[in-house]
Amino acid sequence: SIVPQKIDIEIDRLGSKYLPVEAVTGGMVAANHVLGQIDLIPSRIKVDGPEKILAALTSLKTEKINIENMNTNFIQEVNVIPPFTGYKTNQTVKAIITINKSKEEKIFENIPVRILQPVGLFYKCTVKPSEISLKVSASTFDFQGISSDDFSAHVDITGLQAGVYELPVII
Repeated sequence: SIVPQKIDIEIDRLGSKYLPVEAVTGGMVAANHVLGQIDLIPSRIKVDGPEKILAALTSLKTEKINIENMNTNFIQEVNVIPPFTGYKTNQTVKAIITINKSKEEKIFENIPVRILQPVGLFYKCTVKPSEISLKVSASTFDFQGISSDDFSAHVDITGLQAGVYELPVII
């Protein structure tokens, strides 16, 4: 005797679908660095399987890419996780990982504004305000040893006659 005598079976058409691949990372990059862009080659992979299962899939994921304490760009071959149970794959992608230096903003204050004028021009000029502040965004390392004294600001009055003007500050 057979128990159970009947079993349920679902039959589905086979299909295929191209799915985008998403990179999965693990760990934290080195201090003063940030994870930049991750490019995957190929970025899309063809998946074959039952149409009902394929319809529910929106993307594939990679195995974890270890970025712990990384401070430079690197390339790594990484496996793609099978999209559903029973799917046999040995698909890999090339991951091109970009690690950038951290950016920070710093404000440099009390930078005097000078007047750029042609030689021989003898106008009395008043600049208001006579000092500016400058906000700079750069890598943390680029700010080492830099102060307000390293910047100069001026306005160019070349070709102007007596009057009141609103001019751009040139750094």
